[in-house]
Amino acid sequence: MVLRSGLRPSFGSRNSGAPYLEPIYLSGGAEPLPELTEPFTLAKPVAIASRITEKTFRYRDFELGVLPLPGHSPGMVGYEMDGILVAGDAVITAEFRAKYPIPYLTDLGKYRASLTAIEGKAPLLVIPGHGFLLDPDKLRAELAGNRECLDGLERLVLEALSEPMTNQEVLARVATALGLEMKTVVHFVLDLTTVNAILTDLARRGLAVYRVEGNKLLWGRK
Repeated sequence: MVLRSGLRPSFGSRNSGAPYLEPIYLSGGAEPLPELTEPFTLAKPVAIASRITEKTFRYRDFELGVLPLPGHSPGMVGYEMDGILVAGDAVITAEFRAKYPIPYLTDLGKYRASLTAIEGKAPLLVIPGHGFLLDPDKLRAELAGNRECLDGLERLVLEALSEPMTNQEVLARVATALGLEMKTVVHFVLDLTTVNAILTDLARRGLAVYRVEGNKLLWGRK
């Protein structure tokens, strides 16, 4: 739903979801800028028939396994049946890693765990959110590529933290190192979310520290 004429879309009822929360959290909890209320970051509400709380989900005559795959987005899950796993954006294929060198993540640690969970399931076929179907050999290559991408981003963030700086300054350093030029608000806030996810994960692991100084939240390498 797109904002028009100053009207604010509802957060949604318990049966319709709350898509307006995405542009709000991309705005740091504030009312979003107009660019963040377009369809790419503000989806239309959909009816929710029921909430999945078990490890299996029955749809008509089919029983699907439910595999938690958070990290790209909070609460994301995959569905599996007869060795086929619908993994969504828990597997970002090489084509899209090349197009978006800073893939969108909300939790780096959980995303790594989701890659391990997919690997442990050893599916016969994976359906990613974008790209082509993955057989076991292609899946192994894509999982390795995802981990290599994450390791590279983490390394660039740690290199940036050789001196204290804000999260936006870290993003600028990382983007420059990757040869990126962010030209839109949407591109900027999505990449900043990933940098925030990496910084938080580094702090959890004792590899980064943060403090408020000079009216700024500064990050540094421990």
